[in-house]
Amino acid sequence: MDKKRTFGLLMRRYTVWYLVFFCVCIVPFLCARGYSFFGPGDGLNQRLNYYVYIGTWVKKFASNIFIDHNMEIPMWDMSIGMGDDPLGVIVMGGGHDLLSLVSAFIPLRYAEISFDILLAIRLYLAGLSYSIFAYHKGRSIDSIAAGAMVYCFSAVIYIVFIQSGFLPFFCCFPLLLLGVDRLWQGKGHLLYVIMLVYAMTIATYFTFIAAILIVVYCVIRFFSEEERSIKRFVTLFIRFMVFSVIAVCIGLVFELPSIMTTAGLDRIDRSFTIPVFSVYNMILMISHAFSCAYMGGDATFGISAVAVIGLLCLFDRKDNRRLKWLFVIYTVSFVFPVVGAVFHLMKYPTARYVFGYDLLIAYIVTCTYDDLPTLSRKKRFGLLLGALIYVPIALVLGRRAGMFSAVSLIVTVISYVIIVSLSERKTLNSNRWYMVPVMISCILVSAFSFYDSSVFTMLEAGSAYNENYELLERADLDKDEMNNVRYSVLYRVVSDTPTNVSMVYGTNGYDYYNSNCNPYVSDYYSEMGVNSSATGFMFTGFRGRSFLDITGATRYVLRKNDKDTCIGAPYGYELISSNDDLETYQSVNDVSMVYFCDDVVSSEYYLESQPIDREEIVMRSIVLDGAAGGGTEDMTPGHSVCDHSVITSGDISYTGNDITVGPEGGYLELSFDEITDSELSIFLDDLIGDQVNSDYYIIAVAKCYQDTVVRSDYYTGLPTQNTYYCGKDDLLFNLGYTEEPIDTVRIYFITPGRYTINDIKVYTRSEAQLDSVISSFYEHAGMDSVEYAYDGNHISAQVVSDKDQYLYFAVPYSKGWHATVDGEAVDILRANTAFMAIPVPQGAHTVELSYTTPYLMHGACMSAASIIVYAGILAVEHRKKRAGKI
Repeated sequence: MDKKRTFGLLMRRYTVWYLVFFCVCIVPFLCARGYSFFGPGDGLNQRLNYYVYIGTWVKKFASNIFIDHNMEIPMWDMSIGMGDDPLGVIVMGGGHDLLSLVSAFIPLRYAEISFDILLAIRLYLAGLSYSIFAYHKGRSIDSIAAGAMVYCFSAVIYIVFIQSGFLPFFCCFPLLLLGVDRLWQGKGHLLYVIMLVYAMTIATYFTFIAAILIVVYCVIRFFSEEERSIKRFVTLFIRFMVFSVIAVCIGLVFELPSIMTTAGLDRIDRSFTIPVFSVYNMILMISHAFSCAYMGGDATFGISAVAVIGLLCLFDRKDNRRLKWLFVIYTVSFVFPVVGAVFHLMKYPTARYVFGYDLLIAYIVTCTYDDLPTLSRKKRFGLLLGALIYVPIALVLGRRAGMFSAVSLIVTVISYVIIVSLSERKTLNSNRWYMVPVMISCILVSAFSFYDSSVFTMLEAGSAYNENYELLERADLDKDEMNNVRYSVLYRVVSDTPTNVSMVYGTNGYDYYNSNCNPYVSDYYSEMGVNSSATGFMFTGFRGRSFLDITGATRYVLRKNDKDTCIGAPYGYELISSNDDLETYQSVNDVSMVYFCDDVVSSEYYLESQPIDREEIVMRSIVLDGAAGGGTEDMTPGHSVCDHSVITSGDISYTGNDITVGPEGGYLELSFDEITDSELSIFLDDLIGDQVNSDYYIIAVAKCYQDTVVRSDYYTGLPTQNTYYCGKDDLLFNLGYTEEPIDTVRIYFITPGRYTINDIKVYTRSEAQLDSVISSFYEHAGMDSVEYAYDGNHISAQVVSDKDQYLYFAVPYSKGWHATVDGEAVDILRANTAFMAIPVPQGAHTVELSYTTPYLMHGACMSAASIIVYAGILAVEHRKKRAGKI
């Protein structure tokens, strides 16, 4: 049979097997139980909204070209958080994948189902990529199909149901490795270059991981071959270096801006204690080998039990030394966290490089599939005995997960032994029957992963629209006005607030979740002690802080009033509509993203102040680096410090700076003289929960009257050794303005463990104090003298200034912004930590701000130059081939 017909037969057989396995491994445990293919966390708030936004961005770009006749690429979007570069979202969201463009044609209500369908298609493409890899290795059709099923239906790859953004690399890596083999053998470099470029467009981070894996593979391959001369080494090194550099540079066109943003993040500089050896990981791998385990850092472990049979066949033979070494080294690496840290520049350990292990296990199954009938009775008996011995070990070490793992191995081995026995009696005469144990093992891995494991929490099918977008559909917002102002959302619990919804709707909000977000915005939230995500890259607004909402141009506040104790709307916002459990508030005074400031405060003075002072500072002045004049000592504080006493209640003790919380939890009760007609804030100074019995801790702060909770707010914190910890230790809870009396505040510590805290302060603001600070803001803002408009990459303003002062933009600072005043270029100053200001002289002026993605042109030039170089290499090789034929 010729190669084309063989490959066509492989594709047909693989497709049939994929559909069968999908129907028995995925459909019963997700579709039939009414679940979608992603979870309520990152899947709903990040991956689904990224997917939808790509379509939104494509339509916006198309509108620029075909309607506005403007070739401008949308590089700034005010609806992404407080404003950010959409290219960062597109790169992280899968803009490299043409399938994502489908979202441009899908109505929002059907985004969920289209996302699920595309995930199933991409999973198919991952198996197809593996099949092509194994086919070019000269393997049989049945063995390739078996390996592809192990590759597609293991707990390792099921991480894509939590983080769908990882799936493209499962598709890419087999073909990248095939390109490595072809380059090694001197059969061509085109596939290697194409796949490495594609890997770069997926994520530089995963390309870095793949590069390390490729280096290890090449080292093992070099020393396992007969020819190991220095000349051979130098030749291979130069060959790989040349084409690797070319491919990486080609892929920098959109990745360079993302790389530079990541390099500026504070958390990149943080280091953690990295153990050399982990007994926990070893126990986890043994007990969960054939079920499913979460290994931290968005990585799951669990393989098909049929791999054990394949490994027995592999080590029963004397050949394939390279494959044996790869298996041993890769498997052992997981119990040494220091190895995982290498893939993160020794910052912290992770097992995300496990995707290569999935490929290795699948290929071992492929290589040994045709040998399954040849295993002797003695070895089959030993295999069965070993499976029985594994049962008590797995049960003791892994409990319920261990039971599933043991059952998976036992049932798989028994089915294999039965099939071999029937084959020996000529009852079964086809190797295709050995797909039965493969299917059984994959079904059992899937069953535990999706049905019994705590790793995968999936979203109820059909609920994404209501969870994410229904609130904005019901909100009473003036859509025409929303282009130049913002809205904020108040849920009872911060973590329940949907993120990345504003950018989907094109309305200016605060909700944003992106690990490559603007670091200045993250700093602003931390400096103000805002009760937001402890990770530093997820934002949901200012939680009822009226001063921050006013300076941030918040026109509307949407309060999800599903429980009476949900924190209230900020002071200065009035109720304009109520729709079931949703209340819409509007600012009493005007708000603007662009306004005047004349008083200047130095950043040094600002940072030495407490968060309660900082929010008053930005209301009265502007904070600039290196500003002369220092601070605002002469300004009357807009708050009062409330004396209080502290008692403990429940399973909790508070001594000095130490708080110890027992299993039952407890709370600190702050008692003070009765407060009325005031805003109440609680400041937790340097709260650290390093010794808690969890990966995170939860606290709740509630204001009460006569033991009844009136308003409450929640915070989920992270220990300092958590890889996502960002130094958020100061928290200022604004519990809102109430006319009713308040006599106590309770701080509930829900997570057991030990905490440290520097101080607890109670602040109040009377109506007079609130009005005074707000009045001081409007005295200098001069909003009546500012007319501005935001349009894509541009902000324009017509201003009339009565003196030399600063024009402030409540828009995140970036090096990509450039400004002119009356056509003359001026420097943009970073103001109030995260935003922008420019000096404006007295008189009437036209101000223009324009944005270009930083480093985009640098990346494009490097990419273009590399393409030219590579095209030259291809042209020279083509001429040599033609000359050789002549």
